[in-house]
Amino acid sequence: MNPRLIIKTAAAAAGCYVAASAAAERQRPNILLIIADDLGWMDLGCQGSTFYKTPNIDRLAAEGMRFTDAYAHSTCSPTRAAIMTGKSAVRLHLTNPLGENDPVPKSPAERGKDWPWNRYVTPLNVQGLPLEEITVAERLKAAGYDTAIFGKWHLGGKGFEPEKQGFDVNVGAGHYAHPKTYFSPYKMNDVLSDGPAGEYLTDRLTDEAVRYISTPRENPFFVYMAHYAPHTPIQGKPDKTEKYEKAVVPGNLHFNAEYAAMIESLDESVGRLMDALKTSGQDGNTLVFFVSDNGGVISTFGGNERITSNLPLRSGKGTLWEGGVRVPMIARWPGVIPASAFCDVPVTCEDFYPTFCEAAGVPVRTGAETEFDGESLLTLLQNPSAALRRDILCRLYPHYNQFTDACSSIRKGDLKLLRFYGGPVRLFDLRKDPGESNDLSAGFPELVSGLSAQMDAWLKRVGAWEMVPNPQYNPRFYQPGIYEGFDPVRDGAVPVAEWNFEKDAEGWRALRKCGLSVRDGRLIVDSRVGTVSMEADCAMEKSGTYVLEMKVRETGIRSGACVLFWAQEDRQYVPQRRMQFALPHDDSEHVIAALFRVNTSACSIRLDPAMMAGAVEFDWIRIYRTDLP
Repeated sequence: MNPRLIIKTAAAAAGCYVAASAAAERQRPNILLIIADDLGWMDLGCQGSTFYKTPNIDRLAAEGMRFTDAYAHSTCSPTRAAIMTGKSAVRLHLTNPLGENDPVPKSPAERGKDWPWNRYVTPLNVQGLPLEEITVAERLKAAGYDTAIFGKWHLGGKGFEPEKQGFDVNVGAGHYAHPKTYFSPYKMNDVLSDGPAGEYLTDRLTDEAVRYISTPRENPFFVYMAHYAPHTPIQGKPDKTEKYEKAVVPGNLHFNAEYAAMIESLDESVGRLMDALKTSGQDGNTLVFFVSDNGGVISTFGGNERITSNLPLRSGKGTLWEGGVRVPMIARWPGVIPASAFCDVPVTCEDFYPTFCEAAGVPVRTGAETEFDGESLLTLLQNPSAALRRDILCRLYPHYNQFTDACSSIRKGDLKLLRFYGGPVRLFDLRKDPGESNDLSAGFPELVSGLSAQMDAWLKRVGAWEMVPNPQYNPRFYQPGIYEGFDPVRDGAVPVAEWNFEKDAEGWRALRKCGLSVRDGRLIVDSRVGTVSMEADCAMEKSGTYVLEMKVRETGIRSGACVLFWAQEDRQYVPQRRMQFALPHDDSEHVIAALFRVNTSACSIRLDPAMMAGAVEFDWIRIYRTDLP
């Protein structure tokens, strides 16, 4: 047996013998944690949406407690790591979504790419949730619980599986950040077998969880119901989508019919899980939590596909604005949690671990002097007016993305301070200004200084890996992707290849699932399925900066991105040689320019113009080499 596992099991079991008297007097509850992926703070009926229909989740809130100020991290893997460990993702050095083949950092000195368009260099993530961590599943398992995960794990690939972290049963949980499709065949055979053609992933995961919950057992269970929905790809059931398309009201903050259909399927899952508890006689002794892993996604890559709105909260997923980190959260436990209760005490995803442990009679020691960052919520669950010991909540996002620059934040009472690397410091009163529109920093320098000092102390205490200045920073550089305002003369652009499609496809070849035809001087790329690809020879003999420019129109496509690959003589198109950008999904013609960099040379390009069924029309396509650095 692995010595590390012996140590972990022994450490987890040690806590089982220190049971709180209150927990010991009552029967240990089942624990059901339902986590949605990318569900926004306003994406439920009980939270205020008039478009999304969520009667089952609303009923859960009516029968339990709704937390108005619940916080996750700004992206998925960090939140899931915090749930599993009771520790801040910052302490775990896991502050961004994990990739399947991420490098393994040994220290904070090892950094990400020093891209010259970034002022600061980002720290690396750990490769997966460290196996040395004693997860809440391991601790509950050692206490006699049966443990199961259904759905998304996203805390590491091979070697970091949930089975190595305390879960007896695993259905659908692997390295995947999101499914390739919500309809079977799922192409996730390493963690989930395909169902009948067209089976819906949310339904399938619910089927598996209902079967598990309904199976008679001697031990209490811990079920981690981690839905992939409503994360991209935005794919709802056609009948539900059609219903919401007819219900769209101009001016409503919520308007995406397919996203609404996904939420309805998620809501139906919650209803089926609750029915399974009642049918099996376990309803009265099950602690149920419902939560999202981060704020809602406002738009997809490039901003071309609008998904939801978190208003009145500002911004969304991937940011430390309230719209990115404040999430819907509901708890239900008959006889313990009062019905129709509200709690406005700030709580966080790190709190699940000590809460579940105390409910199971195996409490853990928490507080500033320990390595746990969460605090048990049992007192609040019984009395929403109670207080927690901690007085601050801190977050760190030391990365760049399309929605935000790197920053850190602290909330103390109703005050929130946001501090951007190399940028402004902003102060808000969330009670009066939940939308973070009125910056108070200039008028209260002492508050800014005090909160900033507390945040610095917290970052030091948890051993944060932060951003460092980039010695290669060059303000002349542009980040790869859409290059607005491209001027061939100003940018020293030299034509490399040009296709005008006056009579034929001029060397473009269909690679996958599409047909190419020329009509009225346009190249028509027609697909009745998903991702399409086409290829052409293109000699880019020198390393340097290139621009892809094209006059293009999408027809009948409402989501997805465009990807350009370039290859050497081996014609191998790999992620290291690609650039992704967005095309407008509005059925109108546009001239689009996108910048990319070739490190050696290339002899061919592959263009994946759409990831959804539909048609793409090209009036012309051009490749330039430029003087841009």
